[in-house]
Amino acid sequence: MLITVYIAFLHKVHLLSIALIIFLGSIAALAPGSLFGLATFSHKLGLYDVQGPIPVVKNVFIPPDAEGTLPIELEDVMPLLQFLAPVC
Repeated sequence: MLITVYIAFLHKVHLLSIALIIFLGSIAALAPGSLFGLATFSHKLGLYDVQGPIPVVKNVFIPPDAEGTLPIELEDVMPLLQFLAPVC
């Protein structure tokens, strides 16, 4: 399952609340044992490790001239098994 939220207009509290409800509802709909990951992007790509007691984000800045490639492999930023968290 892939959920994409365009956050340019989420500066209004009610729109942010709607996005949060959609996200939490989507996670609740997943079967136990399913894996999910949380990533954000703008001028940087944020990969979240949500498996610990406090979520940790690792950011990769996207150069303006990247043309679809990053200067580093995502696996080097955060291994896939660290990025994907099981649904309980």
